[in-house]
Amino acid sequence: MAAARGSGVLSVRADPVPLLAHVPFPMESDHAELHLVRSNPIARRVDGPGVIVVSGPDGHVLRDRYGLPDQVPT
Repeated sequence: MAAARGSGVLSVRADPVPLLAHVPFPMESDHAELHLVRSNPIARRVDGPGVIVVSGPDGHVLRDRYGLPDQVPT
């Protein structure tokens, strides 16, 4: 699924809070290749592991799906 989506949210541990960034990534056979601009704080935190969260096609449900005018997106 991650290879098909090709983008996600990268999270790395930082003090006092985690750092997150939306990133595109081409998948290789067993890893993802990431490219970040130097000004991105995550680019300076390459000393530890990170996690990429990939949302599927139902990651955001539009309010139109409910068929009710008083519903909000989820």
